[in-house]
Amino acid sequence: MAGRVQLTTDGYGGYLTAVREAFGYKIDYAQLVKDCETDLPRIYKTRYIGNPDPSLGSTRMRMRRVARKTTGYSRKV
Repeated sequence: MAGRVQLTTDGYGGYLTAVREAFGYKIDYAQLVKDCETDLPRIYKTRYIGNPDPSLGSTRMRMRRVARKTTGYSRKV
């Protein structure tokens, strides 16, 4: 990949170690945690490595066709 990568994941604790091992400090990495315990859900964005742009951080899959094929919903063998 050319240039610097920005990565945002959910709050699973193992991701931080995996990202550090894979990329070192050559990445902009943040975690996005959704707290749905209250009536009004809160979203917390925490920066861990580099300088990620908060407006670009999302854990939502945007490429639906690719998401279907990679999460086991494809009808093709």
